[in-house]
Amino acid sequence: MPQPPTSAHSEEQVFQPVPTQQDMLELSGEARRARAGRARLLILAIFLLGVIVAGGFGMAMVKQNAETAVQKAEQQITDLNGAIGKKDAQLAEQADQLAALRAETDSFADFQSIVVLRRQSALLEQEIAELLAEPIRAGAPRRLT
Repeated sequence: MPQPPTSAHSEEQVFQPVPTQQDMLELSGEARRARAGRARLLILAIFLLGVIVAGGFGMAMVKQNAETAVQKAEQQITDLNGAIGKKDAQLAEQADQLAALRAETDSFADFQSIVVLRRQSALLEQEIAELLAEPIRAGAPRRLT
């Protein structure tokens, strides 16, 4: 049984205060806000996890594409090096053929000099023939020469 308040115990409460309807509404609102905040936080965490997973997949795809591109580039480099080797061999072969043709042409130098001398001789013969065809003007009056 509760004791009546005495002068020494007059400020002490005997029963715990009962929350009012207003207090209950405030506590219910706080609980609702906390649950809503937790739900938002959970949604944000799931969204961030999705972004991280998508980023991981994207990086894996980029890495795979980069590896494929590197392999293609290496194959092209190998092919081009082979083509350069073939062209170098053709160039060396053509240089050898050119050297052989020059040697053959140089062997005709004596014949070419004979041909040049024959041309010069023909020109000189033609000049002599033209000079002989002209009338002699040694004793001719000056106005005729």
